[in-house]
Amino acid sequence: MVSARVLALGLAGLCLGPDLGLCQVAPALGGKDDVARRLADLERLISGQQEQLLAQKAQMDLLRSLAPLGRLDGRKLQGSESVESLQGAMNHAWLILCGALVMFMQAGFAMVESGCCRAKNVQNILLKNLTDVCVGTLGWWLCGWAFAYGGPMDDDGFKQNRFMGSEGAMGKDFLIRDDATGQLQPTTNIVNWFFQWAFCSAAATIVSGGVAERVNFPGYCIFSFMMTAFIYPVCVGWTWGYGWLADVNSVGYMDFAGSGIVHMAGGVGALTGAIWAGPRKGRWENPEEFDPHSLPLIILGTFILWFGWYGFNCGSTLGMATIERGFMAAQVAMNTTIAAATGGLTVFILRFGITKKYDIGGFCNGILAGLVSITAGCGNVECGSAFVIALLGGLFYEAGSRLMQKLKIDDPVDAFAVHGVAGAWGVLAAALFDWGKDFDHYHGWSGFSCMTAEDGSCKTGLGGEGVAANLAEIVAIAAWVAVCSSLIFGPLRAVGWLRASDDVQDEGFDQAKHSPSKAYGNLPETTKPSVFYDASANRKYQVVDQRLQIHTSDLPRALVEYRTQCSMAAPLTVAIADGKQIQTSDLPLALVEHRTSSLAVVSARFLALGLAGLCLGPALGLGQAAPALGGKDDVARRLADLERLITGQQEQLLAQKAQMDLLRSLAPLGGPDGRKLDESESIESLQGAMNHAWLILCGALVMFMQAGFAMVESGCCRAKNVQNILLKNLTDVCVGTLGWWLCGWAFAYGGPYDDDGLKPNRFMSSEGALGWDFLIRDDATGQLTPTTNIVNWFFQWAFCSATATIVSGGVAERVNFPGYCIFSFMMTAFIYPVCVGWTWGYGWLADVNSVGYMDFAGSGIVHMAGGVGALTGAMWAGPRKGRWENPEEFDAHSLPLIILGTFILWFGWYGFNCGSTLGMATIERGFMAAQVAMNTTIAGATGGLTVFILKYGLTRKYDIGGFCNGILAGLVSITAGCGNVECGSAFTIALLGGLFYEAGSRLIKKLKIDDPVDAFAVHGVCGAWGVLAAALFDWGKGFDHYHGWSGFSCMTAEDGSCKTGIGGEGVAANIAEIVAITAWVAVCSSLIFGPLRAVGWLRASDDVQDEGFDQAKHSPSKAYANQPESTKVILSA
Repeated sequence: MVSARVLALGLAGLCLGPDLGLCQVAPALGGKDDVARRLADLERLISGQQEQLLAQKAQMDLLRSLAPLGRLDGRKLQGSESVESLQGAMNHAWLILCGALVMFMQAGFAMVESGCCRAKNVQNILLKNLTDVCVGTLGWWLCGWAFAYGGPMDDDGFKQNRFMGSEGAMGKDFLIRDDATGQLQPTTNIVNWFFQWAFCSAAATIVSGGVAERVNFPGYCIFSFMMTAFIYPVCVGWTWGYGWLADVNSVGYMDFAGSGIVHMAGGVGALTGAIWAGPRKGRWENPEEFDPHSLPLIILGTFILWFGWYGFNCGSTLGMATIERGFMAAQVAMNTTIAAATGGLTVFILRFGITKKYDIGGFCNGILAGLVSITAGCGNVECGSAFVIALLGGLFYEAGSRLMQKLKIDDPVDAFAVHGVAGAWGVLAAALFDWGKDFDHYHGWSGFSCMTAEDGSCKTGLGGEGVAANLAEIVAIAAWVAVCSSLIFGPLRAVGWLRASDDVQDEGFDQAKHSPSKAYGNLPETTKPSVFYDASANRKYQVVDQRLQIHTSDLPRALVEYRTQCSMAAPLTVAIADGKQIQTSDLPLALVEHRTSSLAVVSARFLALGLAGLCLGPALGLGQAAPALGGKDDVARRLADLERLITGQQEQLLAQKAQMDLLRSLAPLGGPDGRKLDESESIESLQGAMNHAWLILCGALVMFMQAGFAMVESGCCRAKNVQNILLKNLTDVCVGTLGWWLCGWAFAYGGPYDDDGLKPNRFMSSEGALGWDFLIRDDATGQLTPTTNIVNWFFQWAFCSATATIVSGGVAERVNFPGYCIFSFMMTAFIYPVCVGWTWGYGWLADVNSVGYMDFAGSGIVHMAGGVGALTGAMWAGPRKGRWENPEEFDAHSLPLIILGTFILWFGWYGFNCGSTLGMATIERGFMAAQVAMNTTIAGATGGLTVFILKYGLTRKYDIGGFCNGILAGLVSITAGCGNVECGSAFTIALLGGLFYEAGSRLIKKLKIDDPVDAFAVHGVCGAWGVLAAALFDWGKGFDHYHGWSGFSCMTAEDGSCKTGIGGEGVAANIAEIVAITAWVAVCSSLIFGPLRAVGWLRASDDVQDEGFDQAKHSPSKAYANQPESTKVILSA
């Protein structure tokens, strides 16, 4: 290994090269002594550079082990190399999965925009969304990436021209080829290109909604390409790409995931396009014709966007290889969740106060406005600030929406209000609400740390500079996008390529331009304007990226930032193959990140030249005693050979440095104090990161189950009540979020705990309300220390909101919305948290009957609790009017929605069950998650087939609704025991679960208890069976060896031997869980539903039920534009 002294000598030689006359025309040779000295100097320089090349090669080998493709020489990695390789793989996996989530947001945009438009233009809207992705992909590949993240970069890591890059077009130099062997060396540009592509295409899609229903397709394609290939990439180049905004006003802008860079840019583009295109024909003369044609599509799109936003925001940590990254991603997830719920409720309540109608479109846009508002500051504000930011963001959205209508600017989906206005506010809020101590300690890109001075102390008084920097970002991006968009839309309008003719608008784009001519087979041919959206739909969103900072010895933390001020030339911590470090103070740092493109990718020709020079060194006598000098010509030739060799070495040094910078961006191995972690510490940090990544991704899957519940429940009900069903589903998520944040978590998981890890009162806890103490602040420095409560809060929140949603289906189509909101809040803030406190929160059921209950993922705690709540609510609310007199009128109105919802629920169930391993840091957890996934899959299929075959045998008809409920029954049945039964037992449990479901469903009908979606039969009956089955089918040897929570191991005695004969105790413990939770939920629910029924807040009047909730209570009055108005039956004598 090369010492620091020799490395410094090599660097000194490189710096002295020009002074020694290298790479210049050789001067006339002097005397013999002069020539000898010159040769000696050159040989020393070459020797030093050879040693430096070897040192850099060792470092490159170490860093290259981070690539998930393995070593090029095929050898097995050892020790610390394996850890670093795994860290690189984790970073890649995180960015790929999050990038895929962001890409899936395109489906959300498509559903929202098509739902908001008129039915006669649906195909055209969907075509533009597909085009944005495909055209945007080519634009980003051809030149967008190069403009955004391409070099050249200066020594401080900034773009040399501070405006835009030029290297990396068409993926050039993403792979470095060895011409001699043909082997390829991949760079991190590949994964960064993919992640950032998803953001780029989203920015263009935002514009699509703002110009919907009147823009010609070819003209839009031109704009979409220019947006993704030039306009948006330049915005990125200024910011995430280390352009002029990266260090503006000394602190630089702060936009963690793109409120300004992505959303505001898209929103301003949409506004510009809407102005140039003009309003749709008849928009302001006949506004009633422009109502959205499908609210279920809008709701579905909103849930998809919310789901994808976790990839957008959490993925902007740009890696997941250390616990610090995990903490940051968890904080981002929690802030994102609270902001979405707060924004939606703010707009919904505000519009209800103004119109006295339930506006579900406004609710959806409020959710999106909250998400856009928090995107810039999600990584540098606390959860309480996220609540305030989203609340104000909802108000700003509403003001922007009303201003647009007042100015008669036609924006069909409120793209500018959601993305432009809320995006600008989000950028400003990221600076105003930075979690430093007021304006004294400004964090910005420093994550949980403060910005530090050269002596390592926290800088103070930077808050005002941060606000000014973010204002500069807002003004610069808004002006740039507006001007560039006008330079595209203006000429397109002038030549007639922008706005469609009035005839096309009257006829509809689908009939005039598409084949087939209708999006729906039952849609009548259009001859005049149909329907569209006024100003409360949905919008989209994208994330940009951030960067990793290489570790410098004088930084107090390994900052999780992307674009901090990177102008300092601090000593670089160089990792040598044996794990030692070399400090070099004379090499200027070029901070690299996950997003930049090739910082200085040198061609293979230069690399080969340098290698040739290195190989020729011994042949030229370098490093040996100088031979006697020959004649003048011989000396000249030798000098020329040496100078060529030095030139090759210099080029090779530059090439290797470029590769090292790129590879180093994958290695966030530093500890909080800036030092390099040793192997054991690196492993622990990586394990923490893996646990956080696992819980965040699984929590997002569980959250997406809300879309499944919404589709199933709305599909099961009648068309005249669809909006009301969807509204309750949105409310469950948003009200449940606030209930869980305010006190639910505290009751369920908060302390205190006794020495045995159990709740002292065994009932409920009290610590942790409002996220209190989730972050521990050092008041002296302003630095924050995160806790694992953050990621646990997020994962468990998804379960909490699901419990309330189960109740929603059981009381559908006859319960007043205000009364339901009260129950939903109490369910998520008190009833369900107490159930959790008894069980997962280590209350009295945790050690009942010596072995404790066994409910791995919540058959009883979640599903049975929700099912019992649904049964109780159905009994108190009574049956829907006419339910038992005219049963044929209550058939499901949309089986496709039911099927879609079932598949979404099954998809999300893998997060529900597999995520309940609560981590993924060891192979044992991996084995357990795999067993859980296998059991879940077999159970879903078995339950569905059991019920389908049974119903066919009884009726000789194919019952697709029963098939879907059978699948859900099988999934619920296996949820408790998925972690302690074998796959054969999973089959049996689900088969019996399907039979129990059918029996429960028939019993409920026989008792004339009206449960529109069979919530009690699916969740209550099968939930109770699942809890019992988890003990009965435990994979021990009969009742001899009971495993329970021990996973693949048995429960052990004090001497380490397996306990025997405790299977009966396990069954008794699980029966105790069933009885306790059933009684608790039934009693508490009755104490809420009873008074609500008594004061008339629970059951809707017969007139409302006849007319339908949508027409009586909602605006617009129909979920589907082609749905006939409901009419009351008036009887006369």
